[in-house]
Amino acid sequence: MPFAELIGQERAARQLCSLAASGRLPQALLLSGPRGVGKALAARCLIQAVSCLDPVAEAESRGDACGRCRSCIQIARNRFPDHLTVRPDGEQIKIEQIQEVQEYVSLSPVVGPKRWVVFEEVHRLNNVAANALLKTLEEPPPRVIFILVTHRPNLLPETVLSRCLKIGFSFLSPAAVSRILEHFATSTPQVEERSPVAPAVAAAWSGGSLERARFFTEAENLDWGRRLLVDFSRLPEASPAAALVLAAAAAKTATREMFFYLLDRLLHESLRLAAGCGVDNDEWRESAARLAVCGQERILAWRQRLRDIEDGLTVNLNLELALDAFFLELAVVREER
Repeated sequence: MPFAELIGQERAARQLCSLAASGRLPQALLLSGPRGVGKALAARCLIQAVSCLDPVAEAESRGDACGRCRSCIQIARNRFPDHLTVRPDGEQIKIEQIQEVQEYVSLSPVVGPKRWVVFEEVHRLNNVAANALLKTLEEPPPRVIFILVTHRPNLLPETVLSRCLKIGFSFLSPAAVSRILEHFATSTPQVEERSPVAPAVAAAWSGGSLERARFFTEAENLDWGRRLLVDFSRLPEASPAAALVLAAAAAKTATREMFFYLLDRLLHESLRLAAGCGVDNDEWRESAARLAVCGQERILAWRQRLRDIEDGLTVNLNLELALDAFFLELAVVREER
């Protein structure tokens, strides 16, 4: 039964299962919550539940799919003719993609009772695309369900949010992340010998996100993360030249989401230490302590600046110039001491 795969998101699974069982689905759903905790999986489970050819009959699981019929298998393999997924083209979801969606939803379902459009990272809609989507949501075609998936709902226009039924997702517990990683480790054949990071260690670095935990199961990725935290934490003692070198390297990283997550999390841990609290991960203590001595006011300002830069990427912000200014701001602390 697909909804059983939503480990650690039982509340959201019950809500979606109940909607599927009722047959009274809204035409737009917003699945929001932290990145990498099962929102896209939940969307797939809901599509299976409504499209299943042999739905579960037992009362305790009514509304769930069998997971074995032709429709369920096609959906799991992303080959279902009535399911379209829209992802950002580069940094944005663009008007051309919305126009393709409008053409897609103008057609009747091929095999199922509904046509489905899933927008992943829907907060990356540019302004023109958001306005076009809004018009579609205001007059949705019959027998079409839109599922909007995001970890940044605050970046969506209120007019779009108001037309969606909201289903919230929470951070996964370290125990849930470890359990899922262990399941992957035992069910996925190893194509080559390697020494993966222990699930408990990857879970501790994940911040409750399975996506990030899987990233940190690779020893190379974990080593990169450790170096980044050390280098960033030393910026208040660095020269401007050293800060610019680090900023240039950071702007070229291929793992931008992980980059912003790690720095934001480090600043959070620094705030905790500055306030006299402990840290959630002992590996972060030394780096967090270097920043904590700069004081809560500075750390809060740096954290907001970091988030502004990340948000600015959706409107074509020049990342290298922004990081140059940000890292130099931290390095200035050296001159003030």
